[in-house]
Amino acid sequence: MTRAIDVALTYAGEQEGYVRAVAVELREHGVLLFFAPFEEVNLWGEDLIPYLERVYSEWARLCVMFISKQYVDKAWPRHERQAALSRQLTEQSAYILPVRFDDTEVPGLSSSIYFVRAEKHTPVELSAMIMQKLASPTPAASSGG
Repeated sequence: MTRAIDVALTYAGEQEGYVRAVAVELREHGVLLFFAPFEEVNLWGEDLIPYLERVYSEWARLCVMFISKQYVDKAWPRHERQAALSRQLTEQSAYILPVRFDDTEVPGLSSSIYFVRAEKHTPVELSAMIMQKLASPTPAASSGG
């Protein structure tokens, strides 16, 4: 089974309020997204380890990573992050879009990847930014130079 997902959201439960507001806004604009609380029926009965790996390494066009100390410390976000980082290795364009709640270092995520701060953007503003990113053409895999 393959699924078309525009955006997969990965976060820690402590930030769910902000992330949910972003997810609601994206869904209202027709963005196909993976936000676990909206996926209960799809997740029901699934083995979550391989399922989440497919979400973050194959099915999603973009991954928005909501970074916090809790995000780095918890098991499920760690699994999602590892799958997204694996995908990032093979992408020639921005796949992971980091959104920071704090300055926690994320193992495996390059410190040179540009991020935005959650406190500087309302969920509506961040949703608009994500939709702009989805609408922008992706660069060719190799420009040949």
